[in-house]
Amino acid sequence: MDDINALRRLLRESRVIAVVGLSADWYRPSYFAAKYMQEHGYRVIPVNPKYGEIL
Repeated sequence: MDDINALRRLLRESRVIAVVGLSADWYRPSYFAAKYMQEHGYRVIPVNPKYGEIL
């Protein structure tokens, strides 16, 4: 199975994603990737014990 097509299928079919290691710093790639997904209709579950709330 083509990995890219499998990833695309997962993103189309799932509307909830968990971001492990999500940073609260807006300039970090994990933050703006999660923010982008959130702005495009995904429910983002941040996973980082360092922060109480992110996004």
